Amino acid sequence: RGWRHLKMNPWGETPTLQLADGGFISETAAVVRYLDQSYPGRKIMGETPLEQGLDNMWDNRIWVHILYRIVTAFHVLHSGLGFKLELTKNEAWGEHCRKEALA
Repeated sequence: RGWRHLKMNPWGETPTLQLADGGFISETAAVVRYLDQSYPGRKIMGETPLEQGLDNMWDNRIWVHILYRIVTAFHVLHSGLGFKLELTKNEAWGEHCRKEALA
């Protein structure tokens, strides 16, 4: 987190897109929405309202039901990123999240 990317995005997240005016936009859904609305032609997130709705639905489902659970399990089951970042340990909650992600 000490790299030059933090000047573009203090959260250190990717993707981060630099805009023509020198600004930045990050978060996958935000970058894709920006690109889809800024450039004509084939859309990344679907052409029709139904396709866009389905893309949004699956993006939310994957984050809420899978990725969030995996990240939470990792952070509360062990100190994998070190004690400065892993401030809590809750094995019961981590195991619950792990099982939900696998399900």
